[in-house]
Amino acid sequence: MTPNVELDYALLAEWARVNATGTLTVIDGSFLRVSAPVGTLVPLAVAGRVRFLGEPFETTVRVQFELTEGPSISFEVAATAEEEASYGDGRRHVLFALNTQLPVLSAGRCKVSIFLNGVLARALYFAMEPQGPGEAPQ
Repeated sequence: MTPNVELDYALLAEWARVNATGTLTVIDGSFLRVSAPVGTLVPLAVAGRVRFLGEPFETTVRVQFELTEGPSISFEVAATAEEEASYGDGRRHVLFALNTQLPVLSAGRCKVSIFLNGVLARALYFAMEPQGPGEAPQ
């Protein structure tokens, strides 16, 4: 890991947003399973905070989804902490929220990896539980 940057926290949610006030809004956060009919798309968000311990106050954040089958899906963004995001001792932070939709293909464990500057910072897991016809979402 780059010595000046670390992933403070990260979570899975149904939806997430970084607000103009420097806070996160999260709906249905910290779940462990997704249940929906096979062949449908489910909303999924990854949100968190990157903490900078000193300069440079920038990093690349990549989020990679590994589903039960099919290719992995990844998104990457450059993140720079502005001076307004300072919280003492020269430290700064950047909040992030990524919203996407993932296909429900088959049952199994899915992995969401978060990389900072190309180095794995955290892996989050959830169970994909496809529903049969007429079953209620869990």
